[in-house]
Amino acid sequence: MTDICETVYNQLKNKINQLMDNLSFYEKNFQAGYEAAFGICQINKNVFTTTRVEEDLMGEVELPTKCPDSSKLVGAFHTHPAAKYFGTQDIITTINNNLDFTCLGYYDEKKDKPMLRCLDLSKSDKKKIYKETLNLHTNYLTEKLEKKLTKEKSLKIITLLEDKIKELGGEYCELPIEVR
Repeated sequence: MTDICETVYNQLKNKINQLMDNLSFYEKNFQAGYEAAFGICQINKNVFTTTRVEEDLMGEVELPTKCPDSSKLVGAFHTHPAAKYFGTQDIITTINNNLDFTCLGYYDEKKDKPMLRCLDLSKSDKKKIYKETLNLHTNYLTEKLEKKLTKEKSLKIITLLEDKIKELGGEYCELPIEVR
């Protein structure tokens, strides 16, 4: 199987670099918690194109889902300020839109470079992943509402989710993004 990270990055390098290499976007992203997102449409077996880019506050960005005629929405790309983890809402959105994969651009402070991380759900049990994600999302929201959510608890929830997704057939990949 071709690594979804390599396929997405090789075919959409210019679009991803445009977002990830834009210093003003990074400043806005870190200071105000902005995200950007675009849908990934498949034209034929291995050719991708994208929907328009949407930007909004973190957690509020809407995934553009309108693909050009004769193509199908199969994936998504969005940014996070520094977190390399897909949140529960990211997984819910991916499954609700019946996507095969989702990708995330983020800045790895330890490596001092932008990174691409993807989750391939094409061969996974999406129904079970959805159920597990909803359970963990409920736990997350309960902790948050009761003001008991710590960074450690949040990371534990995300780690549990990633382990469960892997167990149910989801595959993660990651690679550095070459900035200009």
